[in-house]
Amino acid sequence: MSKFRTWRVGKYCFPSSDARFFEKTGLRNRSFFSGADIMPRVKFVKEKKEIEVPDGACLRDVALKAGLSLNLGVNGIGASINRNFNCGGKGLCGTCAVLIVKGMENTNPLTKREKLRLKCPIPDPIPTLAYIGHEDTMRLSCMTKIHGDIEVESGPEFNLFGENFFS
Repeated sequence: MSKFRTWRVGKYCFPSSDARFFEKTGLRNRSFFSGADIMPRVKFVKEKKEIEVPDGACLRDVALKAGLSLNLGVNGIGASINRNFNCGGKGLCGTCAVLIVKGMENTNPLTKREKLRLKCPIPDPIPTLAYIGHEDTMRLSCMTKIHGDIEVESGPEFNLFGENFFS
């Protein structure tokens, strides 16, 4: 990864050494050019991969373009099946659940479909069980739009016998 950020002006992207100046001065999202933005970064913690994405990009689509599959199933079980058999980014299956470790404020609010999938145990209770104890940080990657720098933990594990489960 280069030490410089990428600037986006319209449909064109180019690296710029000026990005460090804007990060240091707190003007990280605006430049002197009208319509120019610094592209947000997404860091995948478990995969140790960091990529730059356009503002408003879907987290699932970004991960697929980077060669990462976020449909990992339950504690990694069923990952090979879920890569091919999932809802295709419609927010119905819940296999693409991720934890936003840092930067939750840089994503869109929880959608109605996410609330339904993560809070309602019917027909599949697995995403609901994983949601317990992670209410503030768990999202479905297919419903998450990126508006700033975030850190993502893919395939969060859940413990049925943990202290949060029975509380």
